[in-house]
Formats: sequence, C-alpha cells, structure tokens
Amino acid sequence: MIGELIVELLKANPALLVLVNADNIFPYVVNEKTKFPFIVYNIESLESDYTKDGWAGDLCSFSIISVSDDYANLQAIVAQVREAIELKNGDNTQRIILSGMLEGFNLDEEAFMNKLSFRVKITS
Repeated sequence: MIGELIVELLKANPALLVLVNADNIFPYVVNEKTKFPFIVYNIESLESDYTKDGWAGDLCSFSIISVSDDYANLQAIVAQVREAIELKNGDNTQRIILSGMLEGFNLDEEAFMNKLSFRVKITS
C-alpha cells in the first residue's frame, strides 16, 4: 500500500519525470543495465500502534534513493523527489514527513547517490 502511494506521488510530479524516466523508478532493486539516472524506494520499518479497542495505526519508515552520474542533476532530482513526497498524504495516511538524508558516491558505479528518509502514519 505505501509502495503504491510512493510511486503514485513520484510519477505525478511532471518536473521529476523530466529528470528521471518513469520506467526508471523501482521498488527495492534496479533492473540490470538500467542507465542513470534512476530512483529506488524501500520500505524500511513498520511499527504498529494499539489501543484497548485494537489496531490504531502504523508508523511506516521508507526511503527514496536517487542515483545519477552527474551531481548537479542528482540535486535537481532530489529537490523534485522531496517536492513530490514531503507533506503529502493518501486516502489512508497522514502527512509524509522527511526524517533524514544521506549522500555518497559509489566508486564501482561511478555515480552519486542521495537517500531521503521519510515517515508516515497509516490510519486505515
């Protein structure tokens, strides 16, 4: 469910799709031989909350990793990923909150990467 919301929000951002082909947005693993740039999203954790009456919601943590062989392009992609996701909500969620960021360079792939971490409360 959250994966569907993530990809829906990413693909609904036309400025992002100018920078990254919609076919280059993947859950968990990138297809082999995919050309830069691309985006991978991962669900990292799910914590359930309960009351006396039963389930009261889940707190889901997820990340979106952007990869490009050009640093300036990566920064433009990251800005659009954040624009597409941050503070948005779905039918069954509250607002998505940015919770962290990590950047790096992969020597083997000769590519820059950025990982944005988010949290969202699932309400139904």
